[in-house]
Amino acid sequence: MSSEFKQFLDTLKRLGIAHEMNWLPSKEEWQQIILDAGYNITALACTVISVGDMDFLFCNSSVIWTDDEQPIGPSGLLLLSRKKSGEIIPRVRYNARDGRQVPSQNLDAIKAQYHLRIEIPITA
Repeated sequence: MSSEFKQFLDTLKRLGIAHEMNWLPSKEEWQQIILDAGYNITALACTVISVGDMDFLFCNSSVIWTDDEQPIGPSGLLLLSRKKSGEIIPRVRYNARDGRQVPSQNLDAIKAQYHLRIEIPITA
């Protein structure tokens, strides 16, 4: 299965929707948005796609890394979106059976959707 990023770009292309890669206003501002959302990655590991008055932030690599620097989970995930007004829209998860939103956002929503388990060894 292709990444969410590739699926998103393919859909935009097929529908003829104008888009561009864009880091406006700055990578530093995006870095703060990324950290505030609870992701522990750098803006350099991400791509922003602008469509109309929305920006969509995707991670180029796996968004979860273990203590031994091994990636967990798929790459190319949508992390969050932002309206040009500055409003941040977190990634959420929906129940496939009834379409209702599951109460998790951002990294927790990704973990739940992809059934990612992180085991951290306990040392004595």
